[in-house]
Amino acid sequence: MSAVSKGDSAPLDPSALYQAPTNGLLPVSEPTLPTTPENSIPTTQEEPQELEATEADSFEVEDLVEEAKGKEPPSLQESYKQLKTTYKELSKSAREKESEFETIKKKLENYENGTAVSPVLEQKEKTIQELQAFRDSIEFKSSPEYEEKLAKPIAEAKGKLKSLTDSYGFPLETLLEERKGSTEAEFNQLLSEHFDPVGALKVDGLLNNLYDLEAKASEAEKTPVKTMEAFKGELERANQVKNIERVGKIQTTAKKSWVSVLDKIRTEGKFPALIYSDVDTAHNAIVEQFITHAAQEFKKTVQSFAQAGLPELSEELAEVIIKGHLYSTTAAAMSTIATSAMQETEKLKTKTKDLFKVNRPSIGGGSPNTSVDGSRPIPVNPKAAAQEITKKILADRRS
Repeated sequence: MSAVSKGDSAPLDPSALYQAPTNGLLPVSEPTLPTTPENSIPTTQEEPQELEATEADSFEVEDLVEEAKGKEPPSLQESYKQLKTTYKELSKSAREKESEFETIKKKLENYENGTAVSPVLEQKEKTIQELQAFRDSIEFKSSPEYEEKLAKPIAEAKGKLKSLTDSYGFPLETLLEERKGSTEAEFNQLLSEHFDPVGALKVDGLLNNLYDLEAKASEAEKTPVKTMEAFKGELERANQVKNIERVGKIQTTAKKSWVSVLDKIRTEGKFPALIYSDVDTAHNAIVEQFITHAAQEFKKTVQSFAQAGLPELSEELAEVIIKGHLYSTTAAAMSTIATSAMQETEKLKTKTKDLFKVNRPSIGGGSPNTSVDGSRPIPVNPKAAAQEITKKILADRRS
């Protein structure tokens, strides 16, 4: 077929498109088409293009067959090398695992003997310490020691400062704000404008005292437990001093009241057993015994009051206690003396009857006792009885 250039419109030849068969059969006649410009078929002649090589081009049957045969087994030398490499890798891995095991074992031992703390326990311990510090801070601020040593002095300092600033018509809150936000020169200028020289000095002194107390409180709150212990020690020493002063006041009142009561007893003169005589030493010995015993009992009472924490002993109460001890001691002693005197009297009566055969004469009316020896005259009065006794004694001496 001859090449036809693009744009040619030569008439189509049907015989050129049909090739008669070569098998001996007659060709069938084909209808002819009119060669009109409308029926003409343009043809072009293009150069064949080469296909680019792809992976499919290397896909060969021989390769597939070779792959089916499998790889050849490695040689003994290669197998030894591979086994040695594997052994080294496994040995290295075993050493690493053993090292990890020893590390974990050591940690467990440290946890058990307390030389180490696990991170979880360490965090819990930290949390507990924080809560403990918070609790200590709360307890510290609500303690009597904090109230006595810090809160109360700060409140008193603020009260004095407020009273002073109010007297000058200047609010304390404004003063505190200006002090924090001003320089020293600016604050001094403020004081000179709103206070006189004396008032300005007082305000400055009270303000500095307030700041010192607040700084002390802030520093104390950083270590509440340590500060609490220090405060307790200070308060304990202060309480000891106060207790000594309290006991001293009670003892002073007791001594003063003792002297006062004895002076009143001597002035009234109603209880001779508690009053010293100017001439009778025997009587004074008895009085001294009464007063000494009452003083010992009164001292015990005062000491018991002091140990019980009695804040103070009034003179009125002391005088009542002193009189009670003096009168009860005297009454008890007089009762004992009276009983002893009666017993001695009975003994004397019996002895007189046995020795002198003389009974008690009639004294103060009534009939005399006549149960005596009939050979002796019966005394009719104390004088006769005394004369009879005297005669009896003289007779015994002569004999």
